[in-house]
Amino acid sequence: MKKKKKKKKKKKKKKKKKKKKKKKKKKKKKKKKKKKKKKKKKSERLKQETAKRAFFPLGLSTRSRNSPASFDAEDDRRSNGEDPGIVTGASKPVPPLDFYD
Repeated sequence: MKKKKKKKKKKKKKKKKKKKKKKKKKKKKKKKKKKKKKKKKKSERLKQETAKRAFFPLGLSTRSRNSPASFDAEDDRRSNGEDPGIVTGASKPVPPLDFYD
């Protein structure tokens, strides 16, 4: 007797569907724009300087009249035989206070 060959049924392989991974889009951080400083026009600079001069008419922006540096300069002038007036950080000699009254 002949043996019947059993036909092997080929199982169809189910193709696995590959799940597409959704790539998360990275949100780009917006760069903050640096504000450019506007260059001041000459007229604006002059206005500021004149305002400073009006506020500190004797050139006393940082030093007070009674600072020790002014006393030292006064003593130096006296020793040289000059009239000290009021000595400040200003390059020009400043008239005494009574002058403005």
